Amino acid sequence: MSSIRDVTLSCPDLTVEQCDRLLNLIAEHQRSEIGVIGEAIRMEYISFRMAVDLLQQGGPDEFEEAIGVPKDAVNLEAELRMGSRVFAAYLKMSEQPYHEVLRGRKVDNQIDTLLHASDFKVLSLFVPPVDPLWDYVAREHVRLAGTQMLIAIRRYELTEGNLPESLDIAAQEAGLDGFPADPYSGQPFGYKVIDDRPIVYSVGSDQKDDGGLVDWNDGQQPGDFILSTDD
Repeated sequence: MSSIRDVTLSCPDLTVEQCDRLLNLIAEHQRSEIGVIGEAIRMEYISFRMAVDLLQQGGPDEFEEAIGVPKDAVNLEAELRMGSRVFAAYLKMSEQPYHEVLRGRKVDNQIDTLLHASDFKVLSLFVPPVDPLWDYVAREHVRLAGTQMLIAIRRYELTEGNLPESLDIAAQEAGLDGFPADPYSGQPFGYKVIDDRPIVYSVGSDQKDDGGLVDWNDGQQPGDFILSTDD
Protein backbone atom coordinates (compact mmCIF):
# COMPACT_ATOMS: atom_id res chain seq x y z
CA MET A 1 0.00 0.00 0.00
CA SER A 2 2.81 2.42 0.80
CA SER A 3 4.29 2.00 -2.70
CA ILE A 4 0.93 2.94 -4.22
CA ARG A 5 0.76 6.07 -2.09
CA ASP A 6 4.40 7.05 -2.42
CA VAL A 7 5.06 6.22 -6.06
CA THR A 8 1.93 5.57 -8.09
CA LEU A 9 -0.23 8.46 -6.86
CA SER A 10 2.67 10.90 -7.23
CA CYS A 11 3.30 9.89 -10.83
CA PRO A 12 2.61 12.84 -13.18
CA ASP A 13 1.50 10.43 -15.93
CA LEU A 14 -1.13 8.66 -13.81
CA THR A 15 -4.44 8.25 -15.66
CA VAL A 16 -8.07 7.90 -14.59
CA GLU A 17 -8.12 4.40 -16.09
CA GLN A 18 -5.18 3.35 -13.93
CA CYS A 19 -6.92 4.74 -10.85
CA ASP A 20 -10.02 2.72 -11.73
CA ARG A 21 -7.92 -0.42 -12.10
CA LEU A 22 -6.40 0.09 -8.65
CA LEU A 23 -9.80 0.81 -7.10
CA ASN A 24 -11.24 -2.37 -8.61
CA LEU A 25 -8.34 -4.45 -7.26
CA ILE A 26 -8.81 -3.07 -3.75
CA ALA A 27 -12.58 -3.53 -3.89
CA GLU A 28 -12.14 -7.17 -4.95
CA HIS A 29 -9.69 -7.74 -2.10
CA GLN A 30 -12.16 -6.27 0.39
CA ARG A 31 -14.98 -8.46 -0.93
CA SER A 32 -12.95 -11.68 -0.73
CA GLU A 33 -11.29 -11.07 2.64
CA ILE A 34 -11.70 -13.83 5.23
CA GLY A 35 -12.24 -13.24 8.95
CA VAL A 36 -8.58 -13.33 9.97
CA ILE A 37 -9.22 -13.15 13.72
CA GLY A 38 -11.78 -15.93 13.74
CA GLU A 39 -9.60 -18.21 11.63
CA ALA A 40 -6.59 -17.63 13.89
CA ILE A 41 -8.66 -18.48 16.98
CA ARG A 42 -9.98 -21.68 15.39
CA MET A 43 -6.45 -22.79 14.52
CA GLU A 44 -5.26 -22.17 18.09
CA TYR A 45 -8.20 -24.18 19.43
CA ILE A 46 -7.33 -27.10 17.15
CA SER A 47 -3.72 -26.96 18.39
CA PHE A 48 -4.94 -26.93 21.99
CA ARG A 49 -7.22 -29.97 21.47
CA MET A 50 -4.45 -31.92 19.70
CA ALA A 51 -2.02 -31.15 22.54
CA VAL A 52 -4.48 -32.35 25.18
CA ASP A 53 -5.11 -35.55 23.23
CA LEU A 54 -1.37 -36.25 23.03
CA LEU A 55 -0.89 -35.52 26.72
CA GLN A 56 -3.75 -37.85 27.65
CA GLN A 57 -2.15 -40.66 25.66
CA GLY A 58 1.39 -40.06 26.92
CA GLY A 59 2.99 -41.34 30.10
CA PRO A 60 3.79 -39.39 33.28
CA ASP A 61 7.41 -38.74 32.30
CA GLU A 62 6.53 -37.31 28.90
CA PHE A 63 3.80 -35.19 30.46
CA GLU A 64 6.07 -33.66 33.10
CA GLU A 65 8.79 -33.00 30.54
CA ALA A 66 6.30 -31.16 28.28
CA ILE A 67 4.35 -29.18 30.89
CA GLY A 68 6.73 -28.99 33.83
CA VAL A 69 4.38 -30.50 36.44
CA PRO A 70 3.36 -34.07 37.30
CA LYS A 71 0.52 -35.52 35.24
CA ASP A 72 -1.63 -36.19 38.29
CA ALA A 73 -1.44 -32.49 39.20
CA VAL A 74 -3.39 -31.48 36.08
CA ASN A 75 -7.07 -32.11 35.40
CA LEU A 76 -7.14 -32.40 31.62
CA GLU A 77 -10.93 -32.71 31.50
CA ALA A 78 -11.24 -29.41 33.37
CA GLU A 79 -8.70 -27.91 30.97
CA LEU A 80 -10.82 -29.00 28.03
CA ARG A 81 -13.99 -27.54 29.52
CA MET A 82 -12.32 -24.21 30.26
CA GLY A 83 -10.67 -24.24 26.83
CA SER A 84 -14.08 -24.52 25.19
CA ARG A 85 -15.30 -21.53 27.22
CA VAL A 86 -12.24 -19.41 26.51
CA PHE A 87 -12.10 -20.01 22.77
CA ALA A 88 -15.87 -19.59 22.47
CA ALA A 89 -15.49 -16.21 24.18
CA TYR A 90 -12.72 -15.28 21.73
CA LEU A 91 -14.86 -16.28 18.76
CA LYS A 92 -17.82 -14.28 20.03
CA MET A 93 -15.63 -11.20 20.40
CA SER A 94 -14.15 -11.76 16.93
CA GLU A 95 -17.60 -11.03 15.51
CA GLN A 96 -17.71 -7.60 17.15
CA PRO A 97 -16.46 -4.48 15.37
CA TYR A 98 -13.05 -3.52 16.70
CA HIS A 99 -14.23 -0.13 17.98
CA GLU A 100 -16.69 -1.91 20.28
CA VAL A 101 -13.95 -4.16 21.62
CA LEU A 102 -11.78 -1.10 22.27
CA ARG A 103 -14.53 0.78 24.10
CA GLY A 104 -14.88 -2.11 26.52
CA ARG A 105 -12.05 -3.78 28.32
CA LYS A 106 -9.19 -5.16 26.31
CA VAL A 107 -9.80 -8.66 24.97
CA ASP A 108 -6.97 -10.27 26.89
CA ASN A 109 -8.28 -8.84 30.17
CA GLN A 110 -11.65 -10.45 29.56
CA ILE A 111 -10.06 -13.82 28.91
CA ASP A 112 -7.85 -13.47 31.98
CA THR A 113 -11.01 -13.39 34.09
CA LEU A 114 -11.80 -16.90 32.88
CA LEU A 115 -8.27 -18.25 33.11
CA HIS A 116 -7.61 -17.01 36.64
CA ALA A 117 -10.58 -18.90 37.98
CA SER A 118 -8.10 -21.73 38.38
CA ASP A 119 -4.59 -22.71 37.33
CA PHE A 120 -4.76 -24.08 33.81
CA LYS A 121 -1.28 -25.31 32.93
CA VAL A 122 -2.00 -26.58 29.41
CA LEU A 123 -4.55 -24.02 28.29
CA SER A 124 -2.33 -21.10 29.30
CA LEU A 125 0.22 -22.30 26.72
CA PHE A 126 -2.27 -21.97 23.88
CA VAL A 127 -4.31 -18.87 24.67
CA PRO A 128 -3.11 -16.40 22.04
CA PRO A 129 -2.41 -12.71 22.76
CA VAL A 130 -5.35 -11.55 20.67
CA ASP A 131 -5.13 -7.81 21.41
CA PRO A 132 -1.98 -7.28 19.28
CA LEU A 133 -3.49 -9.35 16.45
CA TRP A 134 -6.74 -7.38 16.61
CA ASP A 135 -4.83 -4.11 16.43
CA TYR A 136 -2.63 -5.35 13.58
CA VAL A 137 -5.71 -6.27 11.51
CA ALA A 138 -7.29 -2.88 12.29
CA ARG A 139 -4.13 -1.08 11.14
CA GLU A 140 -4.07 -3.01 7.89
CA HIS A 141 -7.74 -2.20 7.29
CA VAL A 142 -6.94 1.49 7.83
CA ARG A 143 -4.00 1.34 5.42
CA LEU A 144 -6.05 -0.42 2.74
CA ALA A 145 -9.11 1.82 3.07
CA GLY A 146 -6.94 4.94 3.34
CA THR A 147 -5.10 4.02 0.14
CA GLN A 148 -8.44 3.41 -1.57
CA MET A 149 -9.60 6.89 -0.55
CA LEU A 150 -6.38 8.56 -1.68
CA ILE A 151 -6.73 6.89 -5.09
CA ALA A 152 -10.32 8.13 -5.37
CA ILE A 153 -9.20 11.63 -4.37
CA ARG A 154 -6.43 11.57 -6.97
CA ARG A 155 -8.89 10.31 -9.58
CA TYR A 156 -11.24 13.18 -8.79
CA GLU A 157 -8.36 15.63 -9.10
CA LEU A 158 -7.42 14.21 -12.51
CA THR A 159 -11.03 14.47 -13.67
CA GLU A 160 -12.08 17.79 -12.18
CA GLY A 161 -8.80 19.64 -11.82
CA ASN A 162 -9.23 20.25 -8.09
CA LEU A 163 -9.53 18.32 -4.84
CA PRO A 164 -12.96 17.06 -3.73
CA GLU A 165 -14.79 18.79 -0.91
CA SER A 166 -15.53 15.47 0.78
CA LEU A 167 -14.78 11.76 0.60
CA ASP A 168 -18.39 11.10 -0.43
CA ILE A 169 -17.94 13.26 -3.52
CA ALA A 170 -14.73 11.43 -4.42
CA ALA A 171 -16.46 8.07 -3.99
CA GLN A 172 -19.41 9.11 -6.17
CA GLU A 173 -17.10 10.39 -8.92
CA ALA A 174 -15.29 7.03 -8.89
CA GLY A 175 -18.56 5.08 -9.04
CA LEU A 176 -18.14 3.63 -5.54
CA ASP A 177 -20.96 3.05 -3.07
CA GLY A 178 -18.77 4.50 -0.35
CA PHE A 179 -15.75 3.66 1.75
CA PRO A 180 -15.34 1.27 4.70
CA ALA A 181 -15.83 2.72 8.17
CA ASP A 182 -12.89 3.55 10.39
CA PRO A 183 -12.30 0.35 12.40
CA TYR A 184 -11.24 2.40 15.42
CA SER A 185 -14.48 4.40 15.59
CA GLY A 186 -17.12 2.75 13.41
CA GLN A 187 -17.60 6.18 11.79
CA PRO A 188 -16.43 7.57 8.43
CA PHE A 189 -12.76 8.38 8.06
CA GLY A 190 -11.69 11.99 8.43
CA TYR A 191 -10.62 14.06 5.44
CA LYS A 192 -8.67 17.31 5.42
CA VAL A 193 -6.73 19.41 2.95
CA ILE A 194 -3.71 20.85 4.73
CA ASP A 195 -1.29 23.05 2.77
CA ASP A 196 -2.91 21.89 -0.49
CA ARG A 197 -2.19 18.30 0.53
CA PRO A 198 -5.12 15.87 0.91
CA ILE A 199 -5.00 13.57 3.91
CA VAL A 200 -7.35 10.92 5.20
CA TYR A 201 -7.17 9.75 8.77
CA SER A 202 -8.48 7.31 11.33
CA VAL A 203 -9.00 8.41 14.93
CA GLY A 204 -6.53 5.70 15.98
CA SER A 205 -6.48 3.55 19.08
CA ASP A 206 -7.26 6.43 21.49
CA GLN A 207 -10.59 6.82 19.60
CA LYS A 208 -10.28 10.62 19.77
CA ASP A 209 -10.62 12.79 16.68
CA ASP A 210 -7.69 15.22 16.59
CA GLY A 211 -8.70 16.67 13.23
CA GLY A 212 -5.85 15.04 11.37
CA LEU A 213 -3.44 17.48 12.98
CA VAL A 214 -1.61 15.13 15.37
CA ASP A 215 -0.06 11.94 14.05
CA TRP A 216 -0.20 8.96 16.38
CA ASN A 217 3.28 7.81 15.32
CA ASP A 218 2.10 4.27 14.67
CA GLY A 219 0.40 4.04 18.06
CA GLN A 220 3.30 5.40 20.10
CA GLN A 221 1.42 8.55 21.15
CA PRO A 222 -2.15 9.90 21.23
CA GLY A 223 -3.28 11.23 17.88
CA ASP A 224 -4.75 10.23 14.54
CA PHE A 225 -3.61 7.53 12.12
CA ILE A 226 -2.83 9.83 9.20
CA LEU A 227 -2.37 8.72 5.60
CA SER A 228 -1.31 10.91 2.69
CA THR A 229 0.64 10.60 -0.52
CA ASP A 230 3.68 11.84 1.42
CA ASP A 231 3.74 8.86 3.82
